[in-house]
Amino acid sequence: MTAKGSTSIDMGTKWGLALLDPSAQRAVSGLISEGHVNPAFKSRPHPHKSQNNMKVLVIMTDGKNDVEYRLHPKFASGPSPVTKSATPDGSTVIYSVAAPETHGAHDQEVPHGESYFFHPKHPLEKEDRAWRNHTPKNDPELARYADQIIEKQLTWPEVWAEMSPVYHGYNLLGRQKNDNNQWVDIMWRQWYDMHYRVDPDVKNARLRSICSAAKQAGIVTYTIGMEVEEAGSLALLKECAASEAHYFDVAGMDIATAFDMIAASISMLRLTK
Repeated sequence: MTAKGSTSIDMGTKWGLALLDPSAQRAVSGLISEGHVNPAFKSRPHPHKSQNNMKVLVIMTDGKNDVEYRLHPKFASGPSPVTKSATPDGSTVIYSVAAPETHGAHDQEVPHGESYFFHPKHPLEKEDRAWRNHTPKNDPELARYADQIIEKQLTWPEVWAEMSPVYHGYNLLGRQKNDNNQWVDIMWRQWYDMHYRVDPDVKNARLRSICSAAKQAGIVTYTIGMEVEEAGSLALLKECAASEAHYFDVAGMDIATAFDMIAASISMLRLTK
């Protein structure tokens, strides 16, 4: 695991709670049918507070909720302007962006009507950036290769499966400019246009709401702060725990002891139930 991105305790807790909710039965059934989950888990998760049933949620973090930037919904779904052209074996892949004059990102003479900016190397160009008024499959000069090209306009989720927003902003938008001094500026401008900011206070409020929902559902919640230095984050973890005894502030290998204590506590709860 690599420390990267923005800590989002609320998101991890949300997924943990979601996988304990009865509405996850359909997902579990699908995983069973695909051989990823043991058939013994059929019909689980059971309803909340059902007889002879106990649900446990363990939240562990090594920090605090941090500022996060998320994609605006319009860039998270639906069609994108990016077309992917590839050979059947995937050895050659070309990304093109429809760039009509109203697109405004380029500053060079291009064919009239809709044009396309290409990256990586276009098969008819010596450089790794090119303007054409056809995608590769529809390019008259590549007609003899048309049946060897698989072409698809990508949805935004498909774009992000292929590349990062930084790559998209730099290579498909920034490099449309002739002046390479502007490429990075365009990349970051596009990145910020695509994202919105989620502040720690919002995440903390979400975490409190999620923990409250877990308690109302009868879920036993344990929390662990692994070498957490921020007092506010530790206080929030303590607040989320089922009780003060369900909260652990640990460092180094003490975390193993914490999990051992949680396992022992769960076993005792099962016996008393």
